Amino acid sequence: QRQMCIRDSGTTGLSKGVRLSHKNIVSNSMMINSDTGNGQLTYPAFGGHQDVLPCVLPFFHIYGLTCTLLSKLAHGCKLVALPKFHPDMYLNALEKHQGTVLYLVPPISKFFLLKI
Repeated sequence: QRQMCIRDSGTTGLSKGVRLSHKNIVSNSMMINSDTGNGQLTYPAFGGHQDVLPCVLPFFHIYGLTCTLLSKLAHGCKLVALPKFHPDMYLNALEKHQGTVLYLVPPISKFFLLKI
């Protein structure tokens, strides 16, 4: 039984809705948080440790929903939601909140490479 409809990016054509089950979303989040033998990207919040993620990826897209929202909330991460990518706003959020993990798309990565 399908639980939610997520928009895809339309890589191979027009953007369309993708229907996913609760099991799809939960298993995807668990895989993202799993230890692959090289450690984990984030670790569950414990004691004084809490990973911080500035979020600019849209939560209606599967990448933003599972990678930056659901899987990281399950780890107790602090999410700093930004309404859109604006260079100054993003850099200020990184400085103010001390981001420990960044999920980026190629245009934002390119921005950082050009700033260095």
